[in-house]
Amino acid sequence: MSVEYSGLGDRIKLPSTNPTRTLADARQILRANLETGKPSCCPVCAQDAKLYARKFRAPWLKALRALADSLYLSPREMVAICKARDYPALTYFGLAHRNPSDGMWRISQLGRDFLDGRVTLPSHAIIYNKEVVGFDETKRIHILDLDPCERFSLDELMSTKPMVA
Repeated sequence: MSVEYSGLGDRIKLPSTNPTRTLADARQILRANLETGKPSCCPVCAQDAKLYARKFRAPWLKALRALADSLYLSPREMVAICKARDYPALTYFGLAHRNPSDGMWRISQLGRDFLDGRVTLPSHAIIYNKEVVGFDETKRIHILDLDPCERFSLDELMSTKPMVA
């Protein structure tokens, strides 16, 4: 049974109230829906839910190299260096982190090893609700595999089906 709210001519479907469904049931339903790779709706709160496969992007290397060349960079410096404002995705791969006490960005040892060509990374991080929930290990990338002229594609981000274990 769903409840409907009528306001300004729009009908908003609210989640159904099923007293026999537990939170564990709702999680199981949502996980099953997410595994299809298609956007889903949470059976508890009706929030849209989707797994995103974030590809490691070559333009992030500019910010990573700048971090390697200095002890730290402020958020303003990071924006100036990396015109694509999604450089915080470096944290998805463990290559950099932002210090919570001063807000400054720092490169990790893994970031240094990747720049030096000593390690490979999974090609995609699987993101749910702005958190890393896993990696697509079917393909690994080396720094030399990256195309510095690559451009961001929203269509690619939205259509990539994550590998769910």
